[in-house]
Amino acid sequence: MRKWRIEDSEELYNITGWGTSYFGINDKGHVVVTPRRDGVTVDLKELVDELQLRDVASPMLIRFPDILDNRIEKTAYCFKQASEEYGYKAQNFIIYPIKVNQMRPVVVQSSADFYLAKARTLGMYTNGDNKLGTDLLNAWDKGNIRQQHAAQYGRALLAMESNNFDQARKTLQPLLNADPQNAWYLDLATDIDLGQKKTSDAINRLKNARELRTNPVLQLNLANALLQGGQPGEAATILNRYTFTYKEDGNGWDLLAQAEGALGNRDQELAARAESMALVGQLEQAISLLSSASSQVKLGSLQQARYDARIDQLRDLQARFRPYQKM
Repeated sequence: MRKWRIEDSEELYNITGWGTSYFGINDKGHVVVTPRRDGVTVDLKELVDELQLRDVASPMLIRFPDILDNRIEKTAYCFKQASEEYGYKAQNFIIYPIKVNQMRPVVVQSSADFYLAKARTLGMYTNGDNKLGTDLLNAWDKGNIRQQHAAQYGRALLAMESNNFDQARKTLQPLLNADPQNAWYLDLATDIDLGQKKTSDAINRLKNARELRTNPVLQLNLANALLQGGQPGEAATILNRYTFTYKEDGNGWDLLAQAEGALGNRDQELAARAESMALVGQLEQAISLLSSASSQVKLGSLQQARYDARIDQLRDLQARFRPYQKM
């Protein structure tokens, strides 16, 4: 009886039938995945072994969104070829292939979020060679529909960063018309509104956003727009809720300090600034600000007790970190 071969496994499990170019068996006899034609090959056994070393127990659900992206690209390419062959002139958009996993984590991971986030990060928060540029945008223009939308979004973002607000709005508007509730588009649209001093438009746009209650970026944008629109009271209400939920976001504390300052609430302004300082490790400055806030309120009041309790917390934290500070 001959020895079992890798080819026998491929035939038994019909790997070449259902796996097409994505799945195969390597020389070790392990199932491997190649999500993209020009991509790396992933050894599933080695991947599972690595995950188990990290205390991730089986059964495991491993997804390869690049396979879905590639299938969308192939669907679009085949339709384009057929359209050219038969003279089909109508406009069409490839959104999602039939008979795939429609679970939300899969759909979201395979959506435009990745490309839009990359465009915003490279366009607004990166300098030097990694800055968002025409090479990447031109490459996305030739990609799938999500990449094409990200390229258009990226060009609108770059125009806004250059203070060319009219061009930014003109570039973004088709995307916003097609998907008026897209949080990425709303975020950029309100940035453009504020850049053009159209605070009322920004406020109305954000208040009508469907994801406002669940999207922290939109909440922060609305608070900022309200501040710029001369409505610090409503901004403070939003920001107090925001900082309670997202305590580690310094942007929220900074805006809250501005709102409380505009309302004349000096103690609360100082307390918000203290939290912002504490987040970046400047504990001594944070304690000093909270001490000033405590002296601003009524002696023996509940508010003073809260400030003093927070001072004690920061002093305890300071003591814990003191041994690690350089002498």
